[in-house]
Amino acid sequence: MAEVAEKEKELIIEQMVQVAEDAPEPGGVTKGQVLMEEDGSKTDVSTVESAGWTWVYDKDTGDQSKCNMNMLRAQLRKVGKDGKPQFTTVDPGFRPVKGDCLCMLHPGAENYEKYHKMGFPTCMKANIANEMEVEEHMRKKHKATWNIIEKQKEKEEREADRELQREMIASIAGKAKPAEE
Repeated sequence: MAEVAEKEKELIIEQMVQVAEDAPEPGGVTKGQVLMEEDGSKTDVSTVESAGWTWVYDKDTGDQSKCNMNMLRAQLRKVGKDGKPQFTTVDPGFRPVKGDCLCMLHPGAENYEKYHKMGFPTCMKANIANEMEVEEHMRKKHKATWNIIEKQKEKEEREADRELQREMIASIAGKAKPAEE
């Protein structure tokens, strides 16, 4: 029984390999292209030999990614948490939801100039779903930077609280009448 199921899996994988769509070669080198060498000489590309590339899709998220044909069967054998194949060569027809929130370290972000002057790195992530996900992204991808930003925010809040307390004390002291003798 298990042997039959394994043969069925392999048959399905072979069918997916046969219907896989070609993906462009990475690197951008194509047959007939002229490459300039550092010494000024030219090289004509006569052949590009590769196993080839194809598109694979995550069945849960719809994410499309390139896969080398040498690795395609191994990729198609991967299973998800539900025990079913995780990838397919057939487009599932949907893509992951992409947001429009920016990482706090993105050049278009609100406080980017401040953070850039502090020497923080630049991050080009620009498709985060919401503000909570921005914070999660910062916590996971920019841990040290996030800790510094949080400490700075806490310091500014403490200073604001102290200033408010000073103003309240001054206001109360100004309203208090001097004791009559």
